[in-house]
Amino acid sequence: MVLTTLWGAYFESSLRMKAIPQRFAAADIVVDGDPWVKDIEPGGRRLQAILPDKRPLPQDLVDQVRAVPGVRDVVADRSFYAQLVGQDGEAVRGPDGGPSRGHSWATAAFAPFRVLSGKPPGRAGEVMPDRRTAEAAGVRPGAKIRVMTAGGTQTYRVSGIAEHNRTSLERQRSEASVFFSDDEAASLARGSGGSSGPYAIVVKADSGVGARQLASRISDQVHAPGARVLHGDDKGEAEGQEVVEGRDFALAVSASFGLLAALFAMVIVIGPFTIAVQQRKREIALLRAVGATHGTVRGMLCGEALILTCAGVVIGGPLGLLLTGPVRDLFVSVGVLPTGLTLVRGPLPVLAAGVLTLVGTQAAALLAARRAVRIRPVEALREADRSPRRLSVVRVVAGILALVAGVVFTLKKAGGEAAVMKTLVQVAVLMLGFALLAPLVVRGGIALLGPVLARLGGLPGRVAHGALRADSRRLASAVVPLVVVCAFAGAVVFTGATLEKEETEQAKARMADVGRVLVTDGADGLPPKAAQAAAKLPAVQKATPAIETRVVVRHSSPVGDILESFPAQGLVPEAASGLMDLGVSAGRLADVHGESMAVSTSLARKTGWRVGRTETVVLGDGATAHLRVAALFRRSAGFGDVVVPHDLALQHESLGLDSQVYLGLRPGAANADEQLDELLERFPGVKVLDRQQAADRAETVSAADTRSRYLLLGTLFVFSAAAAATALTMASVQRKRDLALMRTLGAGRHQLTMVVLWEWTAVSVLALLAGGALVALPMAVFSEAATDSMVPSMPMLLVAGTVSSTVLLALVANLLPAAMALRVRTLGDLPRS
Repeated sequence: MVLTTLWGAYFESSLRMKAIPQRFAAADIVVDGDPWVKDIEPGGRRLQAILPDKRPLPQDLVDQVRAVPGVRDVVADRSFYAQLVGQDGEAVRGPDGGPSRGHSWATAAFAPFRVLSGKPPGRAGEVMPDRRTAEAAGVRPGAKIRVMTAGGTQTYRVSGIAEHNRTSLERQRSEASVFFSDDEAASLARGSGGSSGPYAIVVKADSGVGARQLASRISDQVHAPGARVLHGDDKGEAEGQEVVEGRDFALAVSASFGLLAALFAMVIVIGPFTIAVQQRKREIALLRAVGATHGTVRGMLCGEALILTCAGVVIGGPLGLLLTGPVRDLFVSVGVLPTGLTLVRGPLPVLAAGVLTLVGTQAAALLAARRAVRIRPVEALREADRSPRRLSVVRVVAGILALVAGVVFTLKKAGGEAAVMKTLVQVAVLMLGFALLAPLVVRGGIALLGPVLARLGGLPGRVAHGALRADSRRLASAVVPLVVVCAFAGAVVFTGATLEKEETEQAKARMADVGRVLVTDGADGLPPKAAQAAAKLPAVQKATPAIETRVVVRHSSPVGDILESFPAQGLVPEAASGLMDLGVSAGRLADVHGESMAVSTSLARKTGWRVGRTETVVLGDGATAHLRVAALFRRSAGFGDVVVPHDLALQHESLGLDSQVYLGLRPGAANADEQLDELLERFPGVKVLDRQQAADRAETVSAADTRSRYLLLGTLFVFSAAAAATALTMASVQRKRDLALMRTLGAGRHQLTMVVLWEWTAVSVLALLAGGALVALPMAVFSEAATDSMVPSMPMLLVAGTVSSTVLLALVANLLPAAMALRVRTLGDLPRS
């Protein structure tokens, strides 16, 4: 209940997530490019995917908007990269590490910004930073300062300091704003690459014309594909893609893990309800013998489940809402949730979690009570003193169908980060099948372990074997929650370790011939001139700049056609082909020029693409491109599934910046580092890494992703372990009468302790074997898709941790109730029921 409420609150908060207008707070209307790629299937189903960059607008759209009745003023906005270099030579970032952007002073009135000191920039060579950026850079009006743009680094005179006119918004701003004269801003924007059109059109309405009314007019009279009209709080979305991307990501994460938590809870809750019904066989038998009908017993058990659900809602709902704050902060710190997620603590998450919990508990109660209400009243008392030997046909068929569905689902390969979630869902489906068939599986396991227990354990081992064989359902109820913990922990740990190892190894192999790498150091990117200057150094033999972007591809899936975004790189093919080893398996990387691309083998398997075919992709800014597949490559982990020509990527990149530059050094170039140090003086915010440092950096990024995945999935593990401990304790308490009977017959505490320990050993071994069997196939398929090897990465420390946590959980949950039971000296000391 707590976990489902937690993710339900994040899901509702994601749905209500909005960007607070800052730069456009004083505008009435903002027209910008739709950040979504949209398409329609022949059957009418709508497809969409988020763009990684801003969609530009047509240049003539400004005049069309200006001609709409009710429009008083129109300004075309085209933000661009502009970052101050402080007195210490470091690049100045926005508050909390936010980006730094340049704007025309004409757009300042729509924030509104006001002049705090000095005067606005009126000609070329003048710049006006906002107050916080000026303080961070240590400048005042009249000072000289270097400003980095996509065209390079230039010196400007600070004409004045600007300040946001709304104090509340000033505290929330994460962007460093740098204003230029209108002509200077237009010139710098043209030099940033990308489209020549604006990225937003800011509108002021005539007096007496409402924003909603004017927005409707603009929508009706202005027709431009890919444009949208925003007003009110929605204007904030035009200031950047971060909120739209964060909302989409948060919705996907919260929905996926909320449903996964509900599925795990349903699997785990079956065990405690089954044990509870078994412990009350005498009571149920008596009720059946005195005339209670099927409906009466079933209603009693479902009513008790309802009471427990209500108690869970009353306790778990508020607790889940209480934990949303600290857990949100923790997840934001590791990048699991976006920083702009504002929590909404309403009743809907509690109600939704309550409904899911109710469905799970009612299903578990009905399943556990099926045997109790099915037999005739005369047989009920006779059945009360013995465990049923056979499972119902319905349960067996349901378990087999769940296992078959899990296997079929597992055999459908998926690569990348999506494969991690898919693997966990596969394991959950297989665990559901195992939970339904657990008594049969456990009975077979005990038959195999019996001779081992008898040989190694002596008399206590034989007694433990007999007890386990006589009551396989109780043993199954104890094994199932342990299997859930073991299988889930193994899936989480080994998927993360496999991806991390593969990304690190592929990064080292890709850069085998790379001598140095230029990366950002506080800057938002590298100016293209940095790669050009590096290529001219005597010590540099080859240089290829790289632009990290994404492309959207439409392809088929088990649920129909989908639009999916894939990471991509823009490279110079002539330099990259002799400098970087991408593991090309077909075609040539040098042929990636003009309207062509290289794709990873995993993407080719998913889409059916082959070398020589022309395929359609959507580039970062929403432009559609028809590119010929020139090559297939294997080493895509942590790099990207698509490689396009650098010039093509730069044309559709709003900031016009490179992400990094790979350098190949000439043999025997002893003074390469001195030459590169001189280069850094011309390009602040850039640093040089050698091949090992670059590989370590990639490993650090991969490790950070893995840690965030461990943290995210660890929440499910903690709650699963708590539920498992509850089920195990209930199963052990059921042995109190048996242990008391053996004490009455003369067995000593030491002998009974050894019996309990051998039972714990059997439970632990069965849980580890079953958990390993459940994750074996999903992990093999996942590993084969990610690494071309069916053997996943299994670090011994992580393996030992998974095994020891499972064994320790079983030990504590078994020994504590057993220790309480062993205090009873004879059967007569037990309380009468």
